[in-house]
Amino acid sequence: MRDHFGSFPLVSGMGFSRGVHVLDDCEGTLTWIISGTGGDDVHEYATVAAWQGAYGLRLKTRVTATAENDYVAAQKIFDHPYTGFLLMRLRLATPLVANCKSLSAGFRDDDGAQQYLAQLALYPATGLVKYCDAAGAYVAIDALAQTFAASSWLTLEIAIDCLTHKWLYVLLNGVKVDLSTISLYNDAATASKAAQAIIMVTASAAGAGEAYLDNILVTEWPEA
Repeated sequence: MRDHFGSFPLVSGMGFSRGVHVLDDCEGTLTWIISGTGGDDVHEYATVAAWQGAYGLRLKTRVTATAENDYVAAQKIFDHPYTGFLLMRLRLATPLVANCKSLSAGFRDDDGAQQYLAQLALYPATGLVKYCDAAGAYVAIDALAQTFAASSWLTLEIAIDCLTHKWLYVLLNGVKVDLSTISLYNDAATASKAAQAIIMVTASAAGAGEAYLDNILVTEWPEA
């Protein structure tokens, strides 16, 4: 650890650095806030969900009385970024492509006056990847469309600018797409000043949706 004064955007061996809000290797105790349809959904650190190490985060919608659009979400709430930028990077996979209607990751940003949503959604059964635009509609990113293979790990990165309320970029498996002209969805007024990282799995009509996630990082240092 050599960043004694917070001068460099480093992730140290101590597991934290200034500007790092979440650094989760999924090896400890699950501290994410969980919400969703409920019932017998699954939200746990599990061996089957590991990309690296012993455990990963397993999210699965309810298996009893399953219905399309059942969901389970994991959320972290933290300080509003002092730099004005937020980046999320994680590994993800789904074991049953047909059952996962969507797997989404993103941010909710409350700046003390307005609430903004930045969400990227992957649709494993169709191969589509979409971002939430300024009107709250989900728009396909053609450059990221692909065939999703069962239990195949992907690397996802999302970056936003909380000062201008715009996307910066998304990166999936090494393909980077510039979204810096796209405004975030302003869906409400708020007096709070905070930010949230949100990951969500939604079930298809085929059955319970499931996803594996690992090495989750939320930081204020987007890459160039």
